[in-house]
Amino acid sequence: MKTVVYRALSKVFGVIALAVGIFALVAGLYAHSYVSGQLSQEKITMPAEASYKTLPQASQDALKPYAGQAMTTGDEAQAFANHYIWEHMAAACTAVKDANGNAVPAVPAEKCNYSALGGVVSATTDTTQKAAYTALRSTLFQGDTLRTALLTAYAFWLIGTIVLVIGDHRPRGRRGSARPRLHRLQEQGCRSGGSRRRDRFGELNRLDTTE
Repeated sequence: MKTVVYRALSKVFGVIALAVGIFALVAGLYAHSYVSGQLSQEKITMPAEASYKTLPQASQDALKPYAGQAMTTGDEAQAFANHYIWEHMAAACTAVKDANGNAVPAVPAEKCNYSALGGVVSATTDTTQKAAYTALRSTLFQGDTLRTALLTAYAFWLIGTIVLVIGDHRPRGRRGSARPRLHRLQEQGCRSGGSRRRDRFGELNRLDTTE
């Protein structure tokens, strides 16, 4: 009776797991397709080697696999946002120049963002420097906006990847499923117990025959 129940439950769970796996695969493929389509519409080309050779080595390594390619994947969007746009935003804060190309005091790293730079603009009294910081603030705003859009695309791409992995590791039919180890041990115990009882009955029969 227990064996029949276990088999029935394993079939039910197998069907459920199969349905979940198929749904996960479809959802993951849809997420990748959607993100890829949206990125393709933006027609963004990943930077060539000459464009990032002055960046830190870690950023160069992150951008190198995609050099010169059209951006169509979440991984490319993440690399472009975190290793190209961000590096140029940081560099802009360390090399601020006014409209005439003259150097202006650099912006500290902790203030190199749209919100904090507003305080720098307000605290600056020199009109030339104020104009330079205002232009920099506009640049940072544009960079933050683009980074947000790209990293959002990467987040959906990553979710799709995780869902695809889950869907691809669903149980592979009845052979992939197994009853709990406790149940197997119980059955083995019953079989071994039954064999011991049969051995005892055989010994009793032999004693009766001898007597």
